Amino acid sequence: MGTKQSGGNNFGQGETMPQYEQKAKERIRKGLQRYIPILRDAAQRGINEEDTSTIVQAMLVDLLGYERFREISAQYKVKGHYVDWAVHVDADLKFFVEVKALGAKLHEKDLFQVTGYARQKPTLDWAILTTGDVWQCHRVAAGSETEQFFEVRLFDPEQPSSQQLEWLYLLSREAVSRNLMQRQWEQEECYRPMRLASVLLSADGLNAIRRIVKRQNPRRRVEATDLRDALVRGVIRGDVYATVAKLASESSAGQRKDSASAPKQTQAASRTRNMFATLINERKLLLGEEIYDAEGQTIIGRVRDAFIERAGDGQTAVNMRQLTGSSSFAAAAVKREGALIRFDRLRRP
Repeated sequence: MGTKQSGGNNFGQGETMPQYEQKAKERIRKGLQRYIPILRDAAQRGINEEDTSTIVQAMLVDLLGYERFREISAQYKVKGHYVDWAVHVDADLKFFVEVKALGAKLHEKDLFQVTGYARQKPTLDWAILTTGDVWQCHRVAAGSETEQFFEVRLFDPEQPSSQQLEWLYLLSREAVSRNLMQRQWEQEECYRPMRLASVLLSADGLNAIRRIVKRQNPRRRVEATDLRDALVRGVIRGDVYATVAKLASESSAGQRKDSASAPKQTQAASRTRNMFATLINERKLLLGEEIYDAEGQTIIGRVRDAFIERAGDGQTAVNMRQLTGSSSFAAAAVKREGALIRFDRLRRP
């Protein structure tokens, strides 16, 4: 799950900021002057999650401009689970807000929890994870990998207040009602390192570079394969290339596997899904719980409603062989109070 750094809304020379944006940003600016001291005082007192949630609701109203009783729903039910807050605009669900106690460190399991809720709503693109002082915005659109868009850290003196204002504005009623967060995301999507690396390493990209290099060096022999090697060795960052190569490999393998054994996979997936659902319903598996390999050394997934989500790639693994590399339920385990409990033991009556 990557992180994007939003640049906010920039206006060129001679352009004027819309009046609705001016008003929203002024409201947020004044609201922060009021709420940051409230949050600092609450942090010193060590308030709990419920009290933090009350402050977050007030910030949704006073800073971000939502109507308290019409546009903010508490304990919003999603398939037997409850999200702290659901935010609507004109009766359309816009994003979920999951609250953790002020001062708590946000963990990956908290992210899996709120994004798991959000993915139960196919039209929902955004989920917010917050402790009041920290606001993480995650894109959870169907068919795409969960990715953090931005993180506001109100207590962080090194994070510019101007950047905090731009990010919080994207969460405001004025911006959300105009779909500005999605537009900002799409704008920045063009410049993501992984996207640019994929373009450079594609056949079209390499051929375009080859033509330019050949034009500059007419007496030299220029091959696309040599250009690709040069890009990978010295131009494209290693972690970016690794991600591009991994996604390309998984896509190719998935296409071959789907075409070869779709009916058999459907039956196996159904059986495994039913097994996971039974364990979750019986509370033998808990939402957000980490799934380990049989030795308890590596996290390979997490519980997400009636599914196990494979760690690292945002994919839902409903087939035990895909999750562990083994068809045996003993190939995966959970940790309880330091003890390793394998799946086959969880399934016993």
